Amino acid sequence: MTVQELITASLQDLRIIQTGETPSSNDSAFALSRLNDWINSLATEDLTVYTITRKTWTLSSAASYTIGKGATIDVARPTGPMAISNIGF
Repeated sequence: MTVQELITASLQDLRIIQTGETPSSNDSAFALSRLNDWINSLATEDLTVYTITRKTWTLSSAASYTIGKGATIDVARPTGPMAISNIGF
């Protein structure tokens, strides 16, 4: 299913357009904007996270550590500081 098919089906389900009708470019653009807003909001809900990776390592006398593939802490790089939780030592 393409994004346009999803938008069309959603607008039909909401009875904004009728079955067999295609949305205007303005309606499609508005619906795509709302879809992107919804997808972005899912990132703020812990229930939508399909996995949480836990990584442990031994602290040394290093002044700093790097995180990411091939770095000191070899895990996928977090998307931002808010994606890191429960740091303890």
